[in-house]
Amino acid sequence: MREKFTFYQGHRSAQRMLSVLGSLIFIGCGKEEIKVYSVPKEVPAEARPAMAQNEISANPNASTIHWETPAGWKELAPTEMRVGNFLVTSGEKKAEVSIVPLSGGAGTELGNVNRWRNEISLSPIAENEIVSEKISIGASDGKLYELTGAQQKTIAAVLEREGTSWFFKMRGDKEIVSQNKPVFVEFLKAINFNAAKPAEALVAAKPVSTNIKKVPNEGSSGEPKWEVPANWQEKPPSEMVLKSFSVGDADHEAKVSVTTFSGSGGSLLMNVNRWRKQLSLDPVAESDVAKLTTPIDVLGGKATLVDMNGTDAKTGKPAHLIAATVPRKEKIWFYKLMGDEATVAREKDAFVKFVQSVHYPND
Repeated sequence: MREKFTFYQGHRSAQRMLSVLGSLIFIGCGKEEIKVYSVPKEVPAEARPAMAQNEISANPNASTIHWETPAGWKELAPTEMRVGNFLVTSGEKKAEVSIVPLSGGAGTELGNVNRWRNEISLSPIAENEIVSEKISIGASDGKLYELTGAQQKTIAAVLEREGTSWFFKMRGDKEIVSQNKPVFVEFLKAINFNAAKPAEALVAAKPVSTNIKKVPNEGSSGEPKWEVPANWQEKPPSEMVLKSFSVGDADHEAKVSVTTFSGSGGSLLMNVNRWRKQLSLDPVAESDVAKLTTPIDVLGGKATLVDMNGTDAKTGKPAHLIAATVPRKEKIWFYKLMGDEATVAREKDAFVKFVQSVHYPND
């Protein structure tokens, strides 16, 4: 059976809050499971109507994206940036498929290609060396890129639509990626952008994901200055993480991540519920957020600390999560410590001091 997914793209309030909505509907025994998410896009402030928290945009121009998950693809939990996240396996070989929408500018074509090349250990190329082909993404024309390294391969497609850049990418063992290229191409062709919102989708809404523009690493001269605890080990950052650290041994590990985005980064409620999903917890209402958060002082302002326990959605193990949101001018900074309960509890004070130690550029 193929799972059918529906994603919404709309806009938020005049206060630049990003509303992310999702609903899960079960329609009888043996019927398809339908999931609906809202992915807001950036629009001029004067064009944004005042809307209630978690209200689906009434904008008649709001669009939806629909897809069907191919047989054999396993759905994974959405991440901070991936609204679609899948795993393809064949024996011990695997590949990941992701869908990432970014509002506003999403980097140059050369910058994106060289980022993908770096992920599979290929050297950068010049602009005149870029190779792409036209690909159908639903009813629209996008670009397809195919990059092959020694062990891994990436096939990526990009579509620019209504101020949003949609990135569709399959990366992993080069044999399984090559074998699944026809499936990936058909997956792209089957995507449908549609302005209609099915009424049955507007049920039991809960925040799931957001579309916010990644602020690129500004380099050593533009990065914040911080004091990293001596027992934290720096790790290679992932695609959307500026800095990454690990603390504890392999059986009792916790991870620290630092990410930054332009704009507001979504409401506090949205982010709390995103983190709760990572802990396999049910979403909470706005009235419950105060019970889970604490204001803390940071250099030059205030931050909000979130502290929750649950079960890691990826590993199924008990987990503790502490996160801090720090607004700075036109950016928002997210700091997250998550992992083994005892390790996180032990590192909480060090984590808070780390967040409070940050000197932001141009403050």
